Amino acid sequence: MTELKTRDDFYKVLCGVSIPERAAQLVAEDQTREGSAELLGFAQYALEILESEGWTEEPQSVFFRRKIGRPLREVALPVYSLLVEEGALHLFGFHYDSTAVDPVILEQRIIERERTRLSGLVDLLRDPVFDLSSLADDLAVPHLQTLRDFVNSDKCRAIKYFIVTNQIKRERGRQEKTADGKVFTEVVDLERLFRWSRGTASRSEIEVNVKEMMGPERLIALRTPSTTDDVTTFLAVLPGRFLADLYEAYDNRLLELNVRSFLSAKGGVNKGIQETLKSPERRRFFLPYNNGIVMVVDELETEELGNGATEIKWLKGVQIVNGGQTTASLFKARRDLKKDDPLENVFIQAKIIRLNRRGDEAEIVKSISLYSNSQNKVEMADLGANEAFHRRLEQLAELEVDPRDGAFWFYERMRNAYAVKLMLEDSSASRRRWQDRHPKERVITKTDLAKYMMAWDRQAATVARGNQKCFNAFAQSYHVKPIKTDAAAEKEVTSDRYKETIGKVIVYRTAHKIVKGDKEAFTSNQINIATYTVAYLSRRVGGELDWKTIWRNQELSGEMQSVLKWFARSVSKYVDKVGAGRLGSEVCKKEGLFEEMWRELSDLPLPGEIPEPVEAKGRLNGGEEPPDPEDQNNISEVMSYAPERFAAVHAAAEANRDALSEYHIGVIRKLDALAQNGWLERPRPKQAKMFLTALAKLENFGLVESD
Repeated sequence: MTELKTRDDFYKVLCGVSIPERAAQLVAEDQTREGSAELLGFAQYALEILESEGWTEEPQSVFFRRKIGRPLREVALPVYSLLVEEGALHLFGFHYDSTAVDPVILEQRIIERERTRLSGLVDLLRDPVFDLSSLADDLAVPHLQTLRDFVNSDKCRAIKYFIVTNQIKRERGRQEKTADGKVFTEVVDLERLFRWSRGTASRSEIEVNVKEMMGPERLIALRTPSTTDDVTTFLAVLPGRFLADLYEAYDNRLLELNVRSFLSAKGGVNKGIQETLKSPERRRFFLPYNNGIVMVVDELETEELGNGATEIKWLKGVQIVNGGQTTASLFKARRDLKKDDPLENVFIQAKIIRLNRRGDEAEIVKSISLYSNSQNKVEMADLGANEAFHRRLEQLAELEVDPRDGAFWFYERMRNAYAVKLMLEDSSASRRRWQDRHPKERVITKTDLAKYMMAWDRQAATVARGNQKCFNAFAQSYHVKPIKTDAAAEKEVTSDRYKETIGKVIVYRTAHKIVKGDKEAFTSNQINIATYTVAYLSRRVGGELDWKTIWRNQELSGEMQSVLKWFARSVSKYVDKVGAGRLGSEVCKKEGLFEEMWRELSDLPLPGEIPEPVEAKGRLNGGEEPPDPEDQNNISEVMSYAPERFAAVHAAAEANRDALSEYHIGVIRKLDALAQNGWLERPRPKQAKMFLTALAKLENFGLVESD
């Protein structure tokens, strides 16, 4: 695919193809959106990028705007993200210009207008006189109540207003901040969207006066021997306070080139840092415990001190490409730990790299970022699109023609791929022909795919936590992680597996369409109801449908659609019941909710008027297509083993992870859980076969004893 090399090319694709396509789809779903469809489509697009780039988490779309309060004021709640662990509230305002042929400069009054609407909402929610009941049964009320509780609590430590636009901000690199340091305004303009769309974040012009920031302390570094003219490298030890000050001043802009942006302290690394800093005894060991940071800069001012020592006085174009979590955790600890100074005696080793060559520095920084982060256990979604699994799926999408319409599905492995392909057609007639064979409704993004597959795998709570977390979990799953090479992908991701994948896409999208179409039964939380419905169906049919029939028809039968609607209504009632008035989107993130739901709804009978769908192979009412004799023998053998045997095999597999693929370990883990719970669900033929194959390998290696 030809890359969008200029901002103007990106603007043409964004405003000429991507947003109009999204707008048309939104209007097709709901005619009342016609007047605002392009703005909604732009917001949808921008939020996907902001979340994938780590600037926010789990954005909630509300698009509430009214003149309310006393005095009367116009307030807005288009979209928000609530980061409780961080004590932060993100509010988003959107400005989309659909009239300009070429990019135009953003006027300051637009920034002020959008910010005033958002800040007016916060002021209103903090007003004790304001009564939410005045909004009657507006669908925004539960969201407003959640935000009201948060902004009036001690948990609220920072509010950030994002103004997102397809215009260009004249002044770059400046983040507006109030005097009390708790409210920020971040403008995301066309330039930043363009750079993010290419996978290269904007190089923020962050200038740091080191002497001013460090006071009487000096930043002494060792200039390393030169091995290339491209970069100059310095080694230093930084005070923890210096990094915390940097993060407080520049927030996530400091981490734009880091493949792992900091969002919470829930992860093991961040928790460990927090625990270390709490203890005066342990924090003295922070330097030997911590791996340190890697910082790149465009320019720096130094003074040579002799014997290789250098004092660094000033830095420009600062980016932390490795150690972003450490940096943000230091800031968080200083902010949250009140009893004593958590950064006393805390130092961090640092590698400071000056980029000497202009022109291809983005590629150098990308490589530094990638290899500096390579020791991290979790591969990030930004890098995940290049996995062999995704390349193979993209290839199969280009080869496999559906038998009903003669059209193709389009797997959008890289952002904007569909719009660029369409734009590159040399005439309007050829664009129509290409689009006829690649309908927009058959585009699958990598985050969409993760959602669909994880829902079918009954990881509904993971899906509910947002696109980025879902994709990260998917990248670590048996679907993707064991496939290391293109050759392995060609062997594992076969034509049949591709068609099964498309079947799962069709199931999820059909469930979502049913839920969205029944506005009386499903007034809110529709995407999560669809997710839990798909997970429920998967459990009900043992994870298997007639994928070949679904591929052949490219849709679900009327009977299966009736089944999904029936299940969805029961799922929705269950979520409402356990939520007890809380936001359904928050309820659905609860770990274990699906299992609790299954225990209550596992025996849900189908209404008599709904016949068994052909895709279900008789499984919905307790039946199951009998496996062939070999499969039956495998299942019988697996189920004959004692739970202790499974526990031993599972322990051996986890302790010797190099002996097996993640795919096999995942199956062993699954069957061990089933065995310990008394086989509430029979293993599927493929699972049984894979377990026995893995067991034989462990026995051959002498890692488990033969039975």
